[in-house]
Amino acid sequence: MVRFVRPGLLRTTSLSRTFSVLLELCRAESSAETAQAFLQSTESADRVGAFISHSWRAKPLPKVLALCYELNVSMAVKACWLTWLAVSLLLLASAGGTSEDTRDILGSIETSPWVFFFTVDLPLIVFVMFFFFAHGLTFEFWTPSVWFDKACINQEDQDEKEEAIAILPEILQQSSRILVVWDPTLFSRLWCNLEIATFAKSHREDPDAIRILQPWITPWLLCSLFAEWLAARVLLPWYGQLLTAEENLEWHPGSFMDYLVAGLISNAPFVVLQLPALWISAVFFSYKLRCSADILDAFANFDVRNAQCSMSSDRGALHAQIARVFDEIEDAPLSIEVEVSENFPRSPPKADPVDPELVELIRRPSVRRITSYPSEEMCLDLFNTFVRNELRCQIVEETGRPSHLPLGLAILGALPLQLWMISDIYLQCEQVGCKTVPMFYYLNSTDQYWVFVSVSTFYDTVLAKPLLYTAALHTLDRVYSIGASCALEWLLIIPAMALVQLCCYFFEALVTGCMEYLLAEGVSALPLSLLCLLLFVTTFLWSRAFLR
Repeated sequence: MVRFVRPGLLRTTSLSRTFSVLLELCRAESSAETAQAFLQSTESADRVGAFISHSWRAKPLPKVLALCYELNVSMAVKACWLTWLAVSLLLLASAGGTSEDTRDILGSIETSPWVFFFTVDLPLIVFVMFFFFAHGLTFEFWTPSVWFDKACINQEDQDEKEEAIAILPEILQQSSRILVVWDPTLFSRLWCNLEIATFAKSHREDPDAIRILQPWITPWLLCSLFAEWLAARVLLPWYGQLLTAEENLEWHPGSFMDYLVAGLISNAPFVVLQLPALWISAVFFSYKLRCSADILDAFANFDVRNAQCSMSSDRGALHAQIARVFDEIEDAPLSIEVEVSENFPRSPPKADPVDPELVELIRRPSVRRITSYPSEEMCLDLFNTFVRNELRCQIVEETGRPSHLPLGLAILGALPLQLWMISDIYLQCEQVGCKTVPMFYYLNSTDQYWVFVSVSTFYDTVLAKPLLYTAALHTLDRVYSIGASCALEWLLIIPAMALVQLCCYFFEALVTGCMEYLLAEGVSALPLSLLCLLLFVTTFLWSRAFLR
């Protein structure tokens, strides 16, 4: 049964105002007038795009960063690649397209810092701007409306506050999704328990509607992007000088082993320049493992009676609201469809809706005691069982095991290197001419060059690099399972990350050598067998890591 919601009681706000509330109300000088001003800035609504559940004991900055990632990262990625595409087309148009011969209209890679700025730095600047301010830059057009407790509930009028608490199930039912900003204190707050319980029970048919926002993601992503950007800044000039060196045109590998050695040498800089990024990731991945384990433990050992309430006067009302969700009094009677003959006179009448007055009468303790409906204490036990079992399995399905890393996030972590690699493909052709570029890869034609760079770029950006982060995360999980002291763990982690980087480096280098040999010298049994083995192992590990 859906109760009547008084017009104006269901209110929503924008993401920009939510950030303002988070940052303003956490100040020591925040007052009742400030909270009332935010309430007046909200709007009456019929539906809620995103219901934000959070703990006020947590610091505001991690919440802001988590919400930026959840609601803005998709627009940031699109804006970044659209910027790169527009700039790249403008650069090629200004040069009249690519050329078969040497030209210097765009300027060489090492003498023209503007080319690198436009193809790598500018898209990253756009990404960061949209990551933090996409909701403002797009005037909230693609940003869902937000329900945020401190802004959308009158904190000063106790009667109106109790009325809002009473219709919280209806507000959650009218919400498309719930964003749970995770914090170790989340389940210790009774408000959060009520929100999660009500939403999970009313949205059982849509398990993806519950989103757990983990606080480690945004700091890791920003630090990883910065480390990868520094690597590309150092790697790009060095790689340009290496490609344009005349001695590279004079030497040509003669055997399959020479091609493998050439692949090892050409990929060597990536080991040194990307290892710091992997060490930085190890710090945040350690936090991720602890955070994910805390989430699962919190769900497994959940008990609503241990939750705290900032105002003791709210505890009884919140317990009653949780009990209403699980007392089954408002649930429709069970019905079973049966086949009947076509001559059946008429369809059975529909059940009348439950009388609200009757529902409230049954909920009285004196009346409920003589019915088969569970008591309030039994309802709280049912809620505990629901969270520990059904909801925990749902969260595991949504977030994955502690050592799981989403594919999209793993690919996004290497965004600066992807921008550099793809830009470098056509910049090489513009700098020295499309006829000359294949010689640097020991290839015989431009067609072979395009096949090589297409396959190698896909292998590096979609398969190898995401697998590198996942391998690092699994390695950390293994190290922590030893149970050693903190100092010993980090003494093991530092060389372990280097070993993971070396393994990835050897795979990429051997794939490069095999592809160059097969394209330049023709099909041969040993190179083809080795390439197939490397691709099979990589694909197998990739599927185990990202396909659940």
